[in-house]
This record gives sequence, C-alpha cells and structure tokens, in this order.
Amino acid sequence: MHSSLGDADNDVWMLFKSSRFGSFSHSHADQNSFQLSAYGEALAIDSGYYPYYGSPHHTLWTRQTRAHNSILVHGRGQPPFSWDAGGEIESYQSSGRVTIVRGQAAKGYNVPMRDGVLEDWKKYLTEAVPSMEPKVENFQRTVAFVASTTRPIAVVYDQVRTSGATTFDWLLHALERIDVKKEGFTIRRGKARAAVRLLATRPFKVSQTDRFSLPPGNRYEGAAKQWHLTAGSTELAEEIKFLAVLVPYREGEPEPGLEILQEGDSAGFQIGNTSIAAWWGEGPDGPIKVKGISGQGRLIVETGEGSARQTATDE
Repeated sequence: MHSSLGDADNDVWMLFKSSRFGSFSHSHADQNSFQLSAYGEALAIDSGYYPYYGSPHHTLWTRQTRAHNSILVHGRGQPPFSWDAGGEIESYQSSGRVTIVRGQAAKGYNVPMRDGVLEDWKKYLTEAVPSMEPKVENFQRTVAFVASTTRPIAVVYDQVRTSGATTFDWLLHALERIDVKKEGFTIRRGKARAAVRLLATRPFKVSQTDRFSLPPGNRYEGAAKQWHLTAGSTELAEEIKFLAVLVPYREGEPEPGLEILQEGDSAGFQIGNTSIAAWWGEGPDGPIKVKGISGQGRLIVETGEGSARQTATDE
C-alpha cells in the first residue's frame, strides 16, 4: 500500500502479510505482520540478520514471530519451517485513498515447532520452550492505510481470542531506539519519523531492548543494533484487542496531533481530517459509535475534506 508509488522520496508504504504458504522454505513465521517505510527510510522493520540459512540466529530469531511486528500468545509465536503455519487474507477492499485488509493467523500458533528447531532451542537458549496451551482460537488483524499525500496514516487493529486465560505481547521493531513517552512512541530513522499510539482492552507494560535471543555471530560482529519493543499485557485474559496508529512525518516538522476517542464499546483516534473507530466490546465485531462515526463492524476509517469525505469499513 503506497501513498506516492514511484516517488520514493515522498512515498509512504505499508506491507502486510498473511500467507497460506506458511513459514516453509524462504518464508518466515510472520503471518499477520506488517512493515512501514516513509520517505525512503525503514521505520517498522523485520528484524534479525542472515548469517546463513538455518544458522542458530536465523532459526531462533530471524525466522521466528518474535522478530516481526506481530503478536506473541503466552510467549509463543508461529513455528518456522512449516507449511502448516499459514495465514489467510480474509478480506481486501480499496476505495479511493483508503485500503483495508484483514488477515487471520490463528492456525499457525497451534502448530508445534519441528524437532530440529526444538533441539536448537534447547541447545542455544536458556528460556523454556513456550507451552502449546492455551490454543489460539482467533487472531484477526485488520490493517488500514490512508494514502494521503499530505498525511498518510497506517492503522493496525487486532482481535485475539484463546481457549484459556493467558498473556499477549504486541511487538514493534526498528533500526534505532524507539522513543517511549507517556502518550506513545516515536520511531526515528534518517529524516523520517512516525508517531505511534497504542490502545488495548487490557492493561499493558512497555519494554524495549537492543538484544536478540541469540546474537548473529562473527559474520555480523559490530553490525548496527536493532531495537525491539514489547507491549505486554499485565493480566491474564482469554481475549484482547489492540488498536495502533502510526503516523509518518519528516524531521523538523511538528509531531502530528493525535486525539484518542473512546465512548462505550468504541475506541479510536482523530488525526487531522481522518477519523478511526474500532469495536471495543467482546467478540470480533459490533456496533461502533464515537464522535460522529457510527456503523457495524470491526473498524471504520473516515477521511477527506468537508463534504468530500469517504468512509471504509471492515465488516
């Protein structure tokens, strides 16, 4: 999804993946993950290095869900090297400036790691192998992209449900340290910035590190650090929703104003002429109503000037 395709210096683009081919061959365990780039700079990245195919770092970090902008359930991601750990694009719509796509990735979390990966895990890592319980019953991620040339906006809305109470970790990776402030995060790279705001239906705690579970080894000695942010839930639950907005801007420009909207079972953001509203009650969808936005579904995005406005809904 691009704001100015063919004009790299001014383009903002977002990539979303949920693939039926799983994590086999050259694919990673990154169903329902996203990337964001702005003005020629990588902001939200796929992390990790490639010492060689199947190296310990490649197997236990780069190919793992934890290396991507996705979600861990009970510390568990999707297994690498598996045809079965697939995702699915459930819906796609593009209307004017707004694109909305929804992926389903629950299946992948319920597939165990193959024996060779488990052997490497036990050999090289001190952390315990994540439990296969509880099962993930639903992981729907809706991504919306507003392809404005003046104020492009990326939206990520998640609904995760499990068979038992557990924890959830929302992940974000970058090439430079992410500024964490009370109101949200700021990603920086070169002359590009992104203001990030994250809401959740459960309390969460933010942590950040520049360490991998396993370093990439001698080939990458002295390689640039990468930064890994985790917004981890602090109470056990069977369901959680996350709503994030990422708003790119250039170095030297004021940070975009973002207003949080919350009313009853609806939550969202106001960014300039764009309104975002999500279903915030139990279950995957419901009646949304907040600050003049109303409808039925998962997510509503409304953008434009005056009467020339357009609305897109993930139903």
